[in-house]
Amino acid sequence: MEQPWLTDLSVFTPPKGRLYLYFARRSPVAVILHRGSGKWWQMIRWETGHDVFERGHWFSGSVYPTKCSISPDGRLFSYFAGKFRARDVGAGYGKNWIAVSRPPYFTALALWPVNTTYGGATSFDDDGTLYIGTRYPHHPDHPPGPLRVVKEGPYRKDLDATAAPPLHGTTPVPGWTGLDQRRRMIATVGARIFEGHQNRKHGLRWRLIADFQLDEPVTVDSPAWAKQWP
Repeated sequence: MEQPWLTDLSVFTPPKGRLYLYFARRSPVAVILHRGSGKWWQMIRWETGHDVFERGHWFSGSVYPTKCSISPDGRLFSYFAGKFRARDVGAGYGKNWIAVSRPPYFTALALWPVNTTYGGATSFDDDGTLYIGTRYPHHPDHPPGPLRVVKEGPYRKDLDATAAPPLHGTTPVPGWTGLDQRRRMIATVGARIFEGHQNRKHGLRWRLIADFQLDEPVTVDSPAWAKQWP
């Protein structure tokens, strides 16, 4: 059922949950990090060309959204996260770490322990080159595979999460507002995603395209392909 067009998104506040969006530069794919209740985070893969959403892993711990990045082709996602558990430190993973996975799963293909919240930024320069903000070597069970890794390279603010140009003549909406690969206006309000359309007759109107506010943590097994490099 097609959703109705709306002119006022303030009715959806106070919002439940929060979304962080990362748009691939060369492919109609995005990764969504959904901050749910407590320490839970959900990863979702979004095919922006058809608005198909694939829900993946839930992760219990800390994720740092400003230190994550999607590869230009959308096939890999790098993130900075941690659980701050003694058993992880003993296993060589550290209190927190940088990892590379295949969305929408957190399963680490490559992993570098960081052990501090200082640094830890990641940024894809191209599909095969990753900058990481740590001097630690990779975990022996999680080598970087085909990636060319530049350690402590200059942190480059990822193009995926840049702020969008202002929407002239409109009221700011709560959450993130920007443009997707189709140059559509996209807004997040809590755990909802809206697309916007503006014309002379109706002005700016919004339509709901995804709602994750009722999603709750569940156990999801990684498929075989998510455990292998693309």
